[in-house]
Amino acid sequence: MMFIISLICCSLADFLLERRIATTTTVRKLLNTIGHLLPAFALIGVAYSGCNRVLTVILLALSVGLSGACYASFNVNHIDIAANHAPVMMGITSGFANLMGIVAPYVAGVIIGDIGSLSQWRLIFLICAGIYIFDNTFYLIFASGKEQSWNREFSNDRKSKVLKV
Repeated sequence: MMFIISLICCSLADFLLERRIATTTTVRKLLNTIGHLLPAFALIGVAYSGCNRVLTVILLALSVGLSGACYASFNVNHIDIAANHAPVMMGITSGFANLMGIVAPYVAGVIIGDIGSLSQWRLIFLICAGIYIFDNTFYLIFASGKEQSWNREFSNDRKSKVLKV
């Protein structure tokens, strides 16, 4: 599902940008909102789905699938703002993001303990939804799709190695 959503959203981004319907910043923020708020709402639904296994699985699949919109938002934003430095920026941001793969299970283990209850799992899913909402709000306030001035600043000895944009 994520693959299909990412293809649709990437095509939508290209359509909006090629026809100049929206700016790069607007497109990135729109798709980031789709890729973060809709999954957050699905996770809130999971938190209150109780023991309904079918509904829980559907909402979890929707949450993961809808996050595919991020492939056309913050994931390519490094290239928008500084193509010359995008690999390094992607490495740094991905490194910090992957730390959550260590932190999240630890936090879940602390909250749930040995025997998890429905209310403890609800808290886990609400924390995840809250992170999605906070992240999207932060992105809406601070993100830009405009090339940054420092993208083209480089020393003469690196001039031949820097990608020309």
